[in-house]
Amino acid sequence: MKLILSILFILLTSEQPMVVNHPKVIQPIVKSQAIVNVPINSMLSLVNNERIKQNLPTLFEDNRLDRVAQDKANELCATGYFSHEDTQGKMSWHFFTEEGYRYVYAGENLAKGYLNENEAMVAFMNSPEHKDNILNGNYKNFGYAQCGIYMVQEFGSLY
Repeated sequence: MKLILSILFILLTSEQPMVVNHPKVIQPIVKSQAIVNVPINSMLSLVNNERIKQNLPTLFEDNRLDRVAQDKANELCATGYFSHEDTQGKMSWHFFTEEGYRYVYAGENLAKGYLNENEAMVAFMNSPEHKDNILNGNYKNFGYAQCGIYMVQEFGSLY
């Protein structure tokens, strides 16, 4: 049985940073004007530090999940539509299949407009649904990408 954790969409307003959340809206934590590209190892370190605090195993980078995250980030940049669904209502999970990642468990966190990875992680950890993804003991792999003001974290475990 597949367990898919999905934290869905929110309506966006202004230039304030947001994280995608379902069903409630996460309020922006800080107002940012620009964003700095975040290397995968930096975001992965932040995620793993949170997992270590909870005595959970660390995640391993998976190049396929990096590509899934980049595909999603590129879509967000191209459309400006900030959601786990695209403008046609198609969920992000098709990217996993297209990149050859056959998952048993999968999750996705999205953020928009944060100045750096530390700000985004604070927002993720202050959101119960996003925190659940970061601290989910079923996940083994991690992928990350960024496009402009969008940050995408992907989590998974293979069959």
